[in-house]
Amino acid sequence: EHRLFETHPIVNSQLLYFVGHGEIRPKPDIARLCGDRVRFADGSEEAIDTIVYATGFQIDFPFLDRSLILDEAGWPRMYLNAFHPQHDFLFVAGMIQPDGGLWRLVDYQAQLMAAFIVACDRAPERAEWFRRLKQSPQPDLGHGVRYVGSPRHRLEVEYFGHRDTLRRLIRRFGDVAQKPLPASPSRDSFASSP
Repeated sequence: EHRLFETHPIVNSQLLYFVGHGEIRPKPDIARLCGDRVRFADGSEEAIDTIVYATGFQIDFPFLDRSLILDEAGWPRMYLNAFHPQHDFLFVAGMIQPDGGLWRLVDYQAQLMAAFIVACDRAPERAEWFRRLKQSPQPDLGHGVRYVGSPRHRLEVEYFGHRDTLRRLIRRFGDVAQKPLPASPSRDSFASSP
């Protein structure tokens, strides 16, 4: 149904072992529940004690208006899934699902967020290019990989391309974010947004 890498695999070194030894038997989609039996898409049936319906793909920030983060269809409306297009100081770090490790990418997201905040405070003219960029259409987060268009893949990013994009944007801020902040910055310095 899809090419390699267009959906994320289950990563578990024990899975193949247990499948190979018959402890786990892969089954196709559930077609119908029939009392204590389940009929699968291939027509087979099994007696099932428990069904765990755990999607894990609901994006929810109960403390924010949903429309700030997601569009009407439930897809992120944040630039790079991290930067609000209009609100300069609304960020979400980690709202990505890379096909590699998460934490290094979140670190780069945080560095880019910090560089933008510092530029807004110290060199507003240097922040303007990023302000315009985050208002532009979302770039291809798959960097050529066409992920399956399902709720499960709403946050998918191709690790190396996404990493390179974040690093390039951080470098573009230059040394504006490299200088330490004053010991006690004024509260007002981060409060206003054009």
